Amino acid sequence: MRSIWNGAIIFGLINIPIKIYSASEDGRLNLDMLDSKDHTRIRYKRVNEKGFKNSGFQHFQHAGKD
Repeated sequence: MRSIWNGAIIFGLINIPIKIYSASEDGRLNLDMLDSKDHTRIRYKRVNEKGFKNSGFQHFQHAGKD
């Protein structure tokens, strides 16, 4: 990481080098949704509304909504 400011504090014969860095970080948390019964991960699957069958990416078509 690159410092924002470089400098020094000097007390007579004592020299203390100082570097200042940015304190900002990405504050996002990466959380998983868990089932309340057995605490297993809940995943997002692409399923058909009628048959509740798993549909792969090759079966998708885009449609507009009114």
